[in-house]
Amino acid sequence: MLENLRHFLSGNTLFVVVGLLAIPFVFLGNSTVGSIFTNYGTVNGLEVTQTDIQSATGQIERQYQSIFGDEFTIDQIDAEQFVRLLENQIIGQKIIQSAARSNGLEISLDDAKREIIKFDDFKDTDNKFSEAIFEATIRGAGLLPEEYIDLVQNSLSANNIIDTVNNASMTIDQERIDFIRAMETKRDIKFIKANLDDISDQQDASLIEAEEYYNNNQLVFLSEEKRQFKFIELKQSTLQSDIQINDIDILASYEDYVAQSKGNIQKRISHIMLEKDNFDDVDQAISILEETKSKILTGELSFDKAVESLSQDDASIDLFGDLGFSSGDAFPEEFELALLEMEVGSISNVIELEDSIHIIKFTELLSDELLSYEEMTNSLRKELLDLETAERVDELLANVEDQILSGASLANLELILSSQSQITEPIEQASLQEVFDGFYNISAFYSNNFQPGDIEVIEQDDGFIVIELTEIVSPQIELFENVVEKALAEVRTTKSLVELNKVDEYAESFLKNDSDQSLPIGFNADTFKEITRNSSIVSSDVLEKVFSLQVGEYFNISSFDGSKYWVFILEENEPSEFDINEKSDLYGEYFEQFNNQRNSFLFDQKLRENLKVNIKNLSPTES
Repeated sequence: MLENLRHFLSGNTLFVVVGLLAIPFVFLGNSTVGSIFTNYGTVNGLEVTQTDIQSATGQIERQYQSIFGDEFTIDQIDAEQFVRLLENQIIGQKIIQSAARSNGLEISLDDAKREIIKFDDFKDTDNKFSEAIFEATIRGAGLLPEEYIDLVQNSLSANNIIDTVNNASMTIDQERIDFIRAMETKRDIKFIKANLDDISDQQDASLIEAEEYYNNNQLVFLSEEKRQFKFIELKQSTLQSDIQINDIDILASYEDYVAQSKGNIQKRISHIMLEKDNFDDVDQAISILEETKSKILTGELSFDKAVESLSQDDASIDLFGDLGFSSGDAFPEEFELALLEMEVGSISNVIELEDSIHIIKFTELLSDELLSYEEMTNSLRKELLDLETAERVDELLANVEDQILSGASLANLELILSSQSQITEPIEQASLQEVFDGFYNISAFYSNNFQPGDIEVIEQDDGFIVIELTEIVSPQIELFENVVEKALAEVRTTKSLVELNKVDEYAESFLKNDSDQSLPIGFNADTFKEITRNSSIVSSDVLEKVFSLQVGEYFNISSFDGSKYWVFILEENEPSEFDINEKSDLYGEYFEQFNNQRNSFLFDQKLRENLKVNIKNLSPTES
């Protein structure tokens, strides 16, 4: 296995700029994007599931939020682009899972469950795993417990293969030396810097010049297309005022609550585990556990001490073997069956699973404490009200959609919904999100396929919106009096570009010959010595250019920081062998990170060479 991986990772490519394979652990968000997809196909024979969609969607959303902030949502991504991102993300997940399975690195279901027990998010105030907290958290995220366990299993398997790739790679000493030398090489540069906005602000612009610019460049002042919409907004809160919940229904709900609570019994266990692989003879392991049970029952040994000295389950040793609670389906079936015959405090006979052998102790029994009818009345009334409201919204939504298909007008829908429509001002596409929340694909409302008279329904968390396009306002030249400030700014920008072009003509000579020529106001010349690839003196794109060219070369660049640079590379100083050795420890972690990124990239590329993809239907459908 390791030899194969080393073969995959052969090569000495230096300074490959890549990202680590990002294997999403779990997506616990509120997005419902995944619900509009079906029949997802396979990757390398592995089925693409709804859970995969959720996980990949969450990863994409987090990647965008890291760039644009936490307010960013999937809805803001163009539909076609989102599908491409989603497919690539899923393929990345599946090829790693496939590699783990084919190379014997897949995590077992039991191991995945043991890891979940350790997660802090699922522990109660006593720092013990809680089945109730686990289920509430997972179901609140829109997942079934088995889907979550599958996610964890796949993620841990993926981590296994990635760790193996990183550990198996051979770091060549010369590579490390070359890396440190490149990072510690210093260069001296002389440069001129000017910020376009600063130069523009220093330029004079008169109204006469602005009007002349306006007349000669009218397309610059062409407005964007605007669209006007009529809409009806229906919220659950508006419906609730007309809904009455009677006491008979509340009493029936309370009786249901009582019946369910009586059946909500949770059992807590601890265990001692031996791994079969650690014994030549399984009977030997069974004998050890039988002897241990005997000592516990006679008082010769406590269960907690037995866990500390004997158990091979690293996940639960520090918890004295605690596995948390189950209401009948959290533990392996063999454990659940044994618990049926046990009392609190008792210890089971030896239980044999596929890979391990156990004895369990029934440590605690919990059942819900019933609240009185009076204590539950308000919460039950609200629950019934929310349910009734949601049902009415669904009924109205279905009716509205049927009416639209039948050609109903917005006026017809006003009667059905008993609501008056509202109308917007003509608005540009960029402003539509400010007017309506919850739009999946804003661009669809500004496409040529959506014309005046067309009606669309937009579902929201608390209701829905019926929206009709009433008018398209074509782009037109803005009146001068409305764009005076823009015209003045354009004049200043034009003049500043003239200044920049003037400097272009003599900047190289100025820098190379140590000219005494004065620069215009706003243009600054400076010399920096011994800058490195990590310097913050100039922007990163300028730095990249400085270290990609040779000493004695000149370049100019419009940087993403809003400035323009004219740069002459003066000298280069490589670190001595002594300096390289001194910096070895400093760059150790940095180099390993770089090396792992490169290895992951190369391994990913190798896996994709024989990729078998049959992903289908990854495109939004009409809801």
